Amino acid sequence: MKKFTMLSSVLVSALMLVVASCSSEDVAGDDAQNGKGTTSFLAVNIENVGSAPSYVGPAPASRSYEQGDGTYEDGTEAESKINKVRFYFFNGDGTPYLLVKKDPSQAESVNYLDKSVEQHGGNNDQTVETKTDAVLVIEGDTKTVPASVIAVINPDVLENTTLHNGKSMTISELRTSATGSKFYDTTNGFVMSNSVYESAGQDICSTPVANNVFSTSDKALRNPVDIYVERVNAKVNAKIDKNYKRTGETENAWSQNAEGKYQIKVGSIDVTTYEENTNSTPTTHKYPVYAVVQGWQVADANGKAEVCKQIKTSWFAGELGINPWTTSDYHRSFWSESVPFNSGAVTGANRPVNPSFNGINMPLSDGFAATPVYTLPNTPDAVVKNPKTSDNDLTKLIVAAKLVYKDANDSYKAAQVCQYRGLTYLGEEAVKKQIVGGFARYFKKTTTESGDVYKSIEASDIAFKTVVPGSPESSEVKNYEVVATLASTVGDLYVKNGDAWTIAPKDDVNAALAKETAQVRSTDGATYYYTPIKHLGDAGKLGEYGIVRNHSYQVTIQNIKGFGTPVYNPDQEIDPMIPSDENTYLAASIKVLSWRVVSSNVDLDQTK
Repeated sequence: MKKFTMLSSVLVSALMLVVASCSSEDVAGDDAQNGKGTTSFLAVNIENVGSAPSYVGPAPASRSYEQGDGTYEDGTEAESKINKVRFYFFNGDGTPYLLVKKDPSQAESVNYLDKSVEQHGGNNDQTVETKTDAVLVIEGDTKTVPASVIAVINPDVLENTTLHNGKSMTISELRTSATGSKFYDTTNGFVMSNSVYESAGQDICSTPVANNVFSTSDKALRNPVDIYVERVNAKVNAKIDKNYKRTGETENAWSQNAEGKYQIKVGSIDVTTYEENTNSTPTTHKYPVYAVVQGWQVADANGKAEVCKQIKTSWFAGELGINPWTTSDYHRSFWSESVPFNSGAVTGANRPVNPSFNGINMPLSDGFAATPVYTLPNTPDAVVKNPKTSDNDLTKLIVAAKLVYKDANDSYKAAQVCQYRGLTYLGEEAVKKQIVGGFARYFKKTTTESGDVYKSIEASDIAFKTVVPGSPESSEVKNYEVVATLASTVGDLYVKNGDAWTIAPKDDVNAALAKETAQVRSTDGATYYYTPIKHLGDAGKLGEYGIVRNHSYQVTIQNIKGFGTPVYNPDQEIDPMIPSDENTYLAASIKVLSWRVVSSNVDLDQTK
């Protein structure tokens, strides 16, 4: 979450009065002599809002105003860089305030101008991250002056279609139809736009400027207008709480392996061994299982966002669990709507963005990484009652791990933990043997000198297929499951009817095999854990979970239990789910900064 600029309530009230007075007949602040093409000047301060400073008076019952423990976070140089600003001008009724065409090749007049600006340091006392000033030269297409302006920072980041390919836009168009999927890059920085908030029942999205337009630049500089902006993106970072101790234990839960990767005990497994070439009774030992963390990422991220923030003035603190959820004194709000997901087969459908197991590779250590993950806003439109289930579109922090067990010789071995028909197995070979045991009616034929020999199918005749959700043959199968199929090397299979042997159609055999699914990890024990990312809202309220623009979410992972969700194909995109028969959870503490932080603890536990 971002930092706020401290602007007095008196000034805010004055600005509100200006908004109310704006009309299409407004003239320059010092005269009424503007004519078509007449040059006017507007001095603009661009300020990046942050979070509210220490609350004056009784503190509201909300984490929104937690102070003194890193609740606020300055943006880095890269996060705060401003290369160019596009200023959109509007009449009092929200229609485009058109500017005189300067380029003969320009097809039509537009209501914006682009400006390169100089950037200065922020005001630490007022939690302003950066401050940028510029003098705009305005040549209107009519005798009037603009009523208001919206600034879009670093517009070159956006796709061409987002801002209607450079055409004029009304306030309504800019707010409701200006959507895109790209809002930052390393060259141009982060897209920012006017901070949006509620005041006196009004949705404040543009900055009034009618009384700040003058006939000379000197007059304009003496009467600048402040435009408060915030980044469209939010950011997420994660670390391990290496000093975390489980209840009743004296030793730290986390340790580091020989490669320096963090690991934690998540359960135990029975390993049965057989003596070769003997008839001795097999022996079974219980060994501890550890999850070795490979990295982290975000999952179920939003693929699209609006240039301008979307709020509802009808929201109230009790509904959101955020008190206050908006503040005009600091020109910001702490909740918003986001572009909804849709799964239709239409061009431009917005589906959750998810990584593969191999794509979950952000380093995870005992300190936050220098490079976080930037993600787009994603908020629910109703209270999420069971946030740890897969039946929601909340953005999640996902952790990739590999399971290992520690044998009697204190050696670590890959724990390919598998489940089939409610039982747990070590290694997919054991699962295949269990599967073929249930299909003893199918035989392979070998022709010898003494006649045909029929032999039951073996484990080596079984292959596992990664199931893609929605595929015709397995639309009901979860993507952490696999189905058994006949290996490509298997020839004809036979069934015996009385004394006769007949060929069994392979399609029928595969259909029978696919009726039972299995949970099989890759040979190196690949698995994942996740936790939905908490926002500022109280438990059980709409604003408890979600990603809001210009907020910084810092997740401290404290505990992991259970074997996690199996991954068979590390290159397949993950749709985060917890197996219904598993007891797995990830516990974490989540702090939301401004760039604002929200704090919470999370457990990765499938027992709940």
